[in-house]
Amino acid sequence: MSEVEWERGYPDALALLAEDERVRDETVWVNFTHPAEPRYLLHAVAYRDAGSYAAALEPYRKRGFVPAMPYGELAYDAKTVRPGMTAAEVDSVVQASLDSDAWPE
Repeated sequence: MSEVEWERGYPDALALLAEDERVRDETVWVNFTHPAEPRYLLHAVAYRDAGSYAAALEPYRKRGFVPAMPYGELAYDAKTVRPGMTAAEVDSVVQASLDSDAWPE
């Protein structure tokens, strides 16, 4: 049975980007629709099989989170290519990724 090993929520993009690089392979999940939730989420799920993996992710989807892009891709863009980005600018990069379907669910 796949299960969540750890989870961390972040109120905004700058708090997310303060995370260290050990999470670079994790997928950034975002929730732009529900103000009571953290805006960004990182988590690790121990994969056992496709069915239980999907079941482990379902509670995040029910809370309004969608997978956006790999943390490493976002961090590279915000920390290396365009350092000093504002939270709104990072939000726009994530939204563009969602809009382009570059990182499918």
